[in-house]
Amino acid sequence: MGGSLAFRGGHLVFQSPGQHVEVELEAIDLFHFIPREPGRRWDLLMAHAFLDLVDLSATLPDLLALLDSRGLCYFTLNFDGATIFEPTLDPELDRQIECLYHRTMDDRRINGRPSGDRLTGRRLLGRLQAMGVQVLAAGSSDWVVFAGENGYSDDVACFLHFIIHTVGQALQGNPEIGPVRLEDWLHHRHGQIDRGELIYIAHQLDVLGQV
Repeated sequence: MGGSLAFRGGHLVFQSPGQHVEVELEAIDLFHFIPREPGRRWDLLMAHAFLDLVDLSATLPDLLALLDSRGLCYFTLNFDGATIFEPTLDPELDRQIECLYHRTMDDRRINGRPSGDRLTGRRLLGRLQAMGVQVLAAGSSDWVVFAGENGYSDDVACFLHFIIHTVGQALQGNPEIGPVRLEDWLHHRHGQIDRGELIYIAHQLDVLGQV
């Protein structure tokens, strides 16, 4: 027998025979949420495309403290050190841009504090185990983006242009690569997208654990 899904009083409500589930939706900064909920515990914690944007060593203990005994944590889309653009334009320049782009992840600071790094995915596994979390499953959740028989859909092309733009913004003004070389690389990569030629791969990991 089927169920029903509705939005009532700010809650997402799912009902089926013998089951009633309410989901309360709230947009709030994690570091405001944690101190607001002292002593409260949850059965499941999910973080999607998040842990590679924060200081893992400082944030992970606070996150796991939100879980009840035997609670589950599901951390998905954690970047793990590979950004690949094909076809190659200039092997040396491509490698340099990838390395410099990854370095911006390691050097990133928010309010003077470290904010993620390029190897979060693999480091997450060891950190969880060191904190007594049993890793139940882990695997890659790579982005592999390429044009199909009819090229990219509009949203995929927009996504790829945004990725190239993000790389350009991250490296703008970097003294290790001249502005002309960077602009030329960006121009050619955007051109590859317009022609349906660019292949983009980003390596990421998903991890399921139990405290």
